[in-house]
Amino acid sequence: MQEWKRNGLLTGAVFYIITIVILPVAGGEKLSIIKLFLGLPLWAITGCAMSWLYNDRAGKKATRPKRKR
Repeated sequence: MQEWKRNGLLTGAVFYIITIVILPVAGGEKLSIIKLFLGLPLWAITGCAMSWLYNDRAGKKATRPKRKR
């Protein structure tokens, strides 16, 4: 598995746990099965997209040639 995919899924899992599980429980809401199931693909895709964007931008900065002075 590519590193950006692994990092994206891990990032998505962390955000999923925080936003779908911890914050509602801390606010006194009950957990909804629909929210739990709909949140999984949403946060997996969002985490992978964020990781891909960060990886893509970091790669472009690293390969940019230095300016001559």
